[in-house]
Amino acid sequence: AEYMGTVDSDCDLRAAMLRCGQRLVRPLVDLGARRTPYAYVQHTMASANIHLSKFSSFSTIPPAAHDSVPLPPPPPPTSPSRPPSRFSVLSTFYKLKLVGQVTATSFVGFVAGVGGAIGQIDPLSLLEVTAGTLAVACSGSAFNQIYERNSDKFMFRTADRPLANGSRTVAWGVGWGSLPLVAGSGLLYHAGGLLPTEIALATWASYMLYTVSKPYTRFNTHLGAVVGGLSPLIGYAAAKGSIYDPYAALLFGAIYLWQFPHFYGLSFSLGEQYKAAGLKMLCVEDPTGVRAARGSLLASGAAMGIPVTYMLLLHSLLPSLLFIPFGIMYVSAKKLHWVASQGGNVKAACYELVQSCQRMIGCWAGLLMLVYFVHHYWEKDPHAFIDDPFREVVMEDFQESMPRFKPELAKIEAKRAEEYSKFPEIYDVNKLTPEEKQRILATHDPYNKATLD
Repeated sequence: AEYMGTVDSDCDLRAAMLRCGQRLVRPLVDLGARRTPYAYVQHTMASANIHLSKFSSFSTIPPAAHDSVPLPPPPPPTSPSRPPSRFSVLSTFYKLKLVGQVTATSFVGFVAGVGGAIGQIDPLSLLEVTAGTLAVACSGSAFNQIYERNSDKFMFRTADRPLANGSRTVAWGVGWGSLPLVAGSGLLYHAGGLLPTEIALATWASYMLYTVSKPYTRFNTHLGAVVGGLSPLIGYAAAKGSIYDPYAALLFGAIYLWQFPHFYGLSFSLGEQYKAAGLKMLCVEDPTGVRAARGSLLASGAAMGIPVTYMLLLHSLLPSLLFIPFGIMYVSAKKLHWVASQGGNVKAACYELVQSCQRMIGCWAGLLMLVYFVHHYWEKDPHAFIDDPFREVVMEDFQESMPRFKPELAKIEAKRAEEYSKFPEIYDVNKLTPEEKQRILATHDPYNKATLD
């Protein structure tokens, strides 16, 4: 595209081919130091020869001028080669960076499942749910690489994976992929029962369906978004025991909608690699980025309705804080749509969109846990932090969740006993008639009616 417009003769064509080839091969050779498979270089050079042979004027050049040009040799080792450690291999095989994000969303779902009552969280259950989600997600990543081991060879981002570069066998991958699946399912079943285990296995199966569909349809992104949306429901189901309520639907919807602008923006930096690997992506079908920008804008706009729904469900203005991360994502998607429609630098706008999405998801998770916490401990019960001796339910909750308040509770109990001694009939409250209760309430009311009843 850069040189063919100035080609006037066979010599110009050959010179243009050599200049293009030099610019193409140099970064590939540099990447060889990072153990990029030499097969990728051969595939790229073969593709270039096929495309150049389509020009009619190319046939007049002597075959020795192009067909006999040797492929670039593998780069010499600059230092004694050292095999990667087992942890490094497993880290690449399990895609721990991606798996860590999945585990974090499950943690947020667990906190949302207890309604923000931090004192009521069982640390052992939380640890089991987190470890179980991490293990099942590692298994999904492993089987994803097993299935895509051939296409991974033609992408810079994935060429160094253990199965793609041939350092490990498929049998090794199946073994190390099955082990965390069994262990993670067992941990989730022990921590939360059958429901979170079923959701985790459904997430794993959805990821496999997404993996299989990538070479066939560009709607694989929609399937992949389901995988991300189900992740927080694992923790939510383990904490609450059910997912059939609007709060679980909002968790699913937030992560599901977030993935469209994030993945659309990320895919444009890898469009050529997806095309070389034969994967069906929207960035391959529409290099202009208009359709991807439109989809990102629609998903971001739909996500703006989530804070409104939280405000209606919680009867509070506090969830309006969630407009901040969703607004950041919407503005970046709007900018991408404008740049794509004007024919500008789509890749730069996509990079900015990816960065805003990554900041948005962390901000959203933190604000959501803050909303649940404040709603549970303050807005739901404004007296929850006040040492009121007549609020027995609150004191019992403190006694169970905050052992450090036991000395203060002893003083409160002593004060309550002193108050009770002034009215001995309170001890026989169950034997009082309605008339006697009304007389007590009319003469002296140190307790509200709910406490007396």
